Amino acid sequence: MNKAVKVENSSIHWKSNEAELYVYLTIRWDSDHNKSYLRQNAKEFLRKYCSLTHKWGMAKPVVPISDIDNYESDSLTKWFFNLYNLDGKFVSISELYIQPESEMRMDVVNIDPIILFSDVSEYHSMSSFPVRVELLDRFDELYVQLYFDHDAFLAEIDNSKTKAIVDILGADNWVDNMSLALKNTPRLNSFIRDLKELCFEFKANEVDFENELDVACTEDGILLNTNDIQYGD
Repeated sequence: MNKAVKVENSSIHWKSNEAELYVYLTIRWDSDHNKSYLRQNAKEFLRKYCSLTHKWGMAKPVVPISDIDNYESDSLTKWFFNLYNLDGKFVSISELYIQPESEMRMDVVNIDPIILFSDVSEYHSMSSFPVRVELLDRFDELYVQLYFDHDAFLAEIDNSKTKAIVDILGADNWVDNMSLALKNTPRLNSFIRDLKELCFEFKANEVDFENELDVACTEDGILLNTNDIQYGD
């Protein structure tokens, strides 16, 4: 049986899945009436969405919320993408604890390796965002997707990095990530909960949940050491 081993700082073992981004949640508008409602109230939706990202420190845009007042685009997808557009680079900021003993959340834009927003340069290639949200309005479909492709929010981690240090951990042992997960994951769960509520406020009417990573989670969030979802409030 695998044993989770405590290490000094588990964040150095966080790992991207090195695959296509994993879609955790898809929230859909499936009727013309409901789609029209969101499009007609796009500015209010975007303003509330940005406030939500700042409340929980998850998937924060790089543009100020006040910029939404200039919303005039006929493409909701393009405008939503522009919230995260930094000089042509997609950048999504999440506030994470990356040191177990620190009480300071850092603006993280990439998990593997960990890259802070303050360190972003034109030379960085970012693919493992802590949390990424997209809104797609194209053809006959309108939906919001939330996804990630890493293990930073899990209580225990087992990946190629942990397998590479068998001299420290021993064969087949996992790394205990609970101390950081307890600080980060409840806020992610609150963000997921409130994002669903916001979308349904603006007439979304369907949620699709996927667990392709085979971790302890539901459409309401990631489970840690109990059978109940822990929230940040």
